[in-house]
Amino acid sequence: MNDRTAVLVPGIGSYVPGSLARYRHVPVVVRTLSAVDRAALTWGEQIPAPSELLLDAEAPAAHDLAGAHQAAHQLAVYAQGVAYCALLCNAYRRLVHTVVGHSIGEVSALAATGVISRFDGAILLIAGERARAAHGVGPGGLLTLRLPAWRVRDLIVEAGTADIEVACVNSPTQTVVSGPARAVDDFAVRARRASVTVHRLATTTLFHHARLSPVAGDVRRIAAEVRFHEPVRPVYSPTLDRAYDGAAEYREAVVNHLVRPVPFTAAITRLQRAGTGEFLEAGPRPGLGHLVRATAPTASVHTPLAQDPNAPPETRPEAERPRCQPSEPGRRRVPSQSYRRAADTGRFS
Repeated sequence: MNDRTAVLVPGIGSYVPGSLARYRHVPVVVRTLSAVDRAALTWGEQIPAPSELLLDAEAPAAHDLAGAHQAAHQLAVYAQGVAYCALLCNAYRRLVHTVVGHSIGEVSALAATGVISRFDGAILLIAGERARAAHGVGPGGLLTLRLPAWRVRDLIVEAGTADIEVACVNSPTQTVVSGPARAVDDFAVRARRASVTVHRLATTTLFHHARLSPVAGDVRRIAAEVRFHEPVRPVYSPTLDRAYDGAAEYREAVVNHLVRPVPFTAAITRLQRAGTGEFLEAGPRPGLGHLVRATAPTASVHTPLAQDPNAPPETRPEAERPRCQPSEPGRRRVPSQSYRRAADTGRFS
């Protein structure tokens, strides 16, 4: 019986300017933005405060922000993920069985569930940016291809390059590659010539790549000084294909987005087989939910806090569901009326 609920925390492509404006007075959002703003002050040079980016709809868009302030972009993504995850977990506290982070969303998931403080999570991301600069890591990119992973690996072999690596296996038909900026541009041209649909994500930072091994080493050393706690609810690792267990694994989790690929498809398949039938995306627009549907068509997927007016109707709360019900083919569950009232009034704890 699939009666468990998982919260999905998206990664670098999820940033939306002003996404938290509606919840600016909710205590958990206030605490999150305050902590991440304090961490941003340690960067050493003036960058936009995460609170300014997430409370002002006129703040720079993702591509502009990533090009001008890589650290600010990462911190905004992180803070947004922490806040949205906490909002959903508070509203659905009796229903949420596990939290799943995608890429940098793993760090947000750890902070939202109390494994690390919101401040420490932000400091570790800043440490990663400092280490990139110290080790001379240049601009990078992430490219989404509408192809299964095995075909993308074939393209990489055909390209004869060691600079491009598979970063995320998002669904049976979507794969993300990572590499230095010029190599990603060249690979995009090659893929288009092969009639492959590609999309360049809004980031100029290298993620999920072997070149970041020394960067990961620096962050691990800093993470060794950070206090890790048991989460208020399990945090599922796509990399381990199970819940994290213990401080050593949490310390490794904070560097996964640097050097490890994200086998998201396998994680969703395993979660569904283990009884997870409902997935709630902790973000302002559908993203991971589309990938879950492509991987597990019978799963019930929602983005309860979606702010995208073009989002499909099933991603917005519309009907009453007093509690989770078993998923059935062709039948989608929707968030409860009590949650709708919480979302509409901002009454989150």
